[in-house]
Amino acid sequence: MGKVVFSSWGGKVVDHRDGPPGVGPSWAGEFGGRQLKAFIGWDGLLVTDPDVDLLAALQAYYQAVQGESCGRCVPCRVGTRVIYNVLARIAGGEGLPSDLDLLRRVARVVRDSSLCELGQAGARAVFDFLDYYSEALRPFLEEESKVIVGHGAPAAGARKSQVQVLASGRVLVRSGSVKGRAAGSPAACVTYKPFVTAPCLKRCPAHLDIPAYIEAIKDGRYEESLAIIRQRTALAGVLGRVCVHPCEENCRRGNVDEPLAIRGLKRFVADYEVKRGRQPVAGCGVRLFAGPWRPAGQPGGEESTAITASKKVAIIGSGPAGLSAAYQLAGRGYKVTIFEALPVAGGMLAVGIPSYRLPRDILAGEIEAIKALGVTINLNTRVGVDVTLDQLQCDYNAVFIATGLHASSRMGVAGEDEGYAGFIPGVKFLRDLNLDRCPSLEGKVVAVVGGGNVAMDCARSALRLGAREVRLIYRRSRAEMPAHATEVNDAEAEGVIYHFQVNPTALVAEKGSIKGMQCVRMELGEPDDSGRRRPVPVPGSEFFLPCDIVVPAIGQAADLSFLEGRVEVGKRGTISVDPVTLATSVPGVFAGGDVVLGARTVVEAVAQGNRAAVSIDQYLRQGTASPTVEDQLDAWLEKVGVYDPGEEIGIYGGRSRQEERVAPAAERVKDFREVEGGFDFHAGRAEAERCLRCYRVGMMVLAGEGESNG
Repeated sequence: MGKVVFSSWGGKVVDHRDGPPGVGPSWAGEFGGRQLKAFIGWDGLLVTDPDVDLLAALQAYYQAVQGESCGRCVPCRVGTRVIYNVLARIAGGEGLPSDLDLLRRVARVVRDSSLCELGQAGARAVFDFLDYYSEALRPFLEEESKVIVGHGAPAAGARKSQVQVLASGRVLVRSGSVKGRAAGSPAACVTYKPFVTAPCLKRCPAHLDIPAYIEAIKDGRYEESLAIIRQRTALAGVLGRVCVHPCEENCRRGNVDEPLAIRGLKRFVADYEVKRGRQPVAGCGVRLFAGPWRPAGQPGGEESTAITASKKVAIIGSGPAGLSAAYQLAGRGYKVTIFEALPVAGGMLAVGIPSYRLPRDILAGEIEAIKALGVTINLNTRVGVDVTLDQLQCDYNAVFIATGLHASSRMGVAGEDEGYAGFIPGVKFLRDLNLDRCPSLEGKVVAVVGGGNVAMDCARSALRLGAREVRLIYRRSRAEMPAHATEVNDAEAEGVIYHFQVNPTALVAEKGSIKGMQCVRMELGEPDDSGRRRPVPVPGSEFFLPCDIVVPAIGQAADLSFLEGRVEVGKRGTISVDPVTLATSVPGVFAGGDVVLGARTVVEAVAQGNRAAVSIDQYLRQGTASPTVEDQLDAWLEKVGVYDPGEEIGIYGGRSRQEERVAPAAERVKDFREVEGGFDFHAGRAEAERCLRCYRVGMMVLAGEGESNG
């Protein structure tokens, strides 16, 4: 736990102003090796140093809030300026007792009348300052009580002084200019670091500026909305379809009625471009910046000027991680070449996701936009066969491994290695499907084993390939399926038959062809390491499940034979990397995506590709990669908490989430045409209007660069 002098954070008051610092939130203490003297933000104040000048810090905070105010509503734009001006007047020795009441009145108007969270939450700091520090300040605002530190008595007309309200509760009035602090004053050596975040932005692994691109949709500025998205990713149309949208779990609109359809709105603007016959245009202000926040007053991350076009980067794998790294690096001016073993670009996006979820032309268009930045993609080029890792290290200045997981995990059942006809591992099944190599399933009974999204894709695809019946076998209950609930429900609507708490024990074949599986029923025991209840076989419950095709989809594995033992591999069979920089055990070689994380999501792979680009850029400039301020703040904000699921928003609900168009189950199961149709024009605009624009300004007060932490 951190030590604090005073904290009102989260409505929990910790007051140690009359004694030594006491226990406060765990995130209080330091940031980036420097003392965190104070923090001002959306949920209150926190101070660890009794000599912090809160009055000066509040001025800096409201200056940052001003920089973020969009000007759409008077209370926020004008009100926060009035707050800043009054604080400056008080700090300059020209304050009046009535100013304290004025601050409270204006803050109340800002809180209650602002149209978005920026103003509503931004007013909190003033209330807490007035509630806990105004009484100490009030006597110094009376003309006859003004005392200049270091002087015996107030001098006539000596109003151009400097008032400091220290976190300890002491109030100092110093002679001198109001521009800056007097030399040697307690608050002289600090650095203010304001930033902007939002609950959805923080939760998004790729940290897309969600409030900004949705605000642009509200105004009908669709191209600008798309440009904002493309600061972080070239795959707007892809993510608009297949992202698992964790951002929606942190949507404050969900505290009122229903979360915003954030993924659908991303697709809305991506489709706007395509429907108008325009090719996707990548590189719209690409920013090499990977944090859950941005500096206050700036539209995005810090620009990073490319060093020289002579620097070359090799990327192994053209999946979402590889494409994302290529996009970011090419946008910086690096020469990027991707080596792809498959005959098509896109990795698992191309061969692991059925076209009814991700149409091939959408993916191809966004890949072409990345190539237009100068990225070269060498297809049918397997590293370890057609070119070695050693060669890449010799020919390129840095290497990024993003090969994904293209092998299926074993079920561990009898007969699995016999090569029976009709036994098709899930990853191979989907690859063959997407490369038009899949055998006909007309009239067949297909059994898919597994409960994740790959299993759902296999089952739903089997129906579209003409299977008479598709059964999905999962050893746990429906509630514990890792697949997204929408996928589970859609598969059931299309006719997939579920067998829950069932596990196969052996494959049964006749003349070399699958005839079925021996199975056993399971009951749920104590929770395992994943937190889910461990499935335990029920004695005497064995039964035979007839089928013609078995598709195991219980997990994926990496093929790392091309590494030839030169790069460290972890116990899970994935590449070991620094968890922040993604550097491997070999200098200049980085890795990311599923080949590091295990089977995860597309948006997480995009985030890893973005982060790898930052590290590669550092490495090519400085000779090493290291955690950035953005990385530090990401971890710190995780402790602070940007979203409270129990928060009462205080507005009327009832504006239901707009529904995206979906083809009826009876029709869509006939072919591989896209199931979801996205929003039409009116629904897209209406959904964007539901956004509460939950930007939150925070500001750290850090010890000066040369100041000791204690």
